[in-house]
Amino acid sequence: MLLASSRLATLTGVGGVGKTRLALRVAAHAQRSFPAGVFLAQLADLNDPGLVPQVVAIAAGLRDHSDDPVAALSGYLADKQALLVLDNCEHLCDACGFLISELLQTCPQVRVLTTSRQALRIAGEQVFVVPPLSTVDPDQPMTPDDLEQYEAAKLPLALRCVR
Repeated sequence: MLLASSRLATLTGVGGVGKTRLALRVAAHAQRSFPAGVFLAQLADLNDPGLVPQVVAIAAGLRDHSDDPVAALSGYLADKQALLVLDNCEHLCDACGFLISELLQTCPQVRVLTTSRQALRIAGEQVFVVPPLSTVDPDQPMTPDDLEQYEAAKLPLALRCVR
């Protein structure tokens, strides 16, 4: 599992490569290991870095409207064995990095999985690069059978477009 050797794993890669889908699969497979829950915070549409702690707190089920959401979230998760999944961190790296660092220091049983186009560059982060799918040379004629060797051609839309 991605989180076996580190409490923080970041899936990096170009946009659209499948980081979110992979993170969701990892989270689904890891669910039994986290009795307090697996919580997903979607950050793609968030433009205010100051709201990262509130969004993560809400995703984790905390409804406290504290003046210090980082401390409230740390207190809430302090004794919980939980997985936080923060999706699309690339435009909020500093805010996500600060929050994650605080949570990892104060919540010993919490693990964090992030997706981002770039690493967060914080202590303890283990980065996994999600490579792009192999694609077909558009100038090379191919049969449907030839296409089966390419990862991108195995996607439903790609198969529909070719046939």
